Amino acid sequence: MRSVVAGVCALLLTGCAHEPKAFPCGYERDPRAQCVQELREGHLDTAETYCDLALEFSPLSADLWATKGLIALSRGDLAKAKAHLLQALRYNPEHTHAHLHLGVLFVREADPRKAEGAFSECLRLDPANVDCQDGLEQAQRAGGR
Repeated sequence: MRSVVAGVCALLLTGCAHEPKAFPCGYERDPRAQCVQELREGHLDTAETYCDLALEFSPLSADLWATKGLIALSRGDLAKAKAHLLQALRYNPEHTHAHLHLGVLFVREADPRKAEGAFSECLRLDPANVDCQDGLEQAQRAGGR
């Protein structure tokens, strides 16, 4: 009986003598970074999932709201894109990319006056931003200037 108990104890100790393998988790990386990466790769649904996860931890992040706006804009959902981009600007009125994407949205809505305003604000914040300059010129042409 003693040898059986000793054998069981030895077996239990052997099993506990090494660390169990960790299994990979889908959220090992920062969800903000993963959101942007998925967006760059064109995986809009996955990008939105990661953005939503990141917003659970940082609901006041202008960057995340602007990214969600870009995702919606990429899908052609202008109403949702506008809501997200305006939310980004509520949290950071000087968010260059939110102004840029809002300008693009206004061009798509055929509202060159609002597009000019958004692109002009983008340029005020980042005078070297070529995308803002190109957008402003496009909006001015559409507005007849």
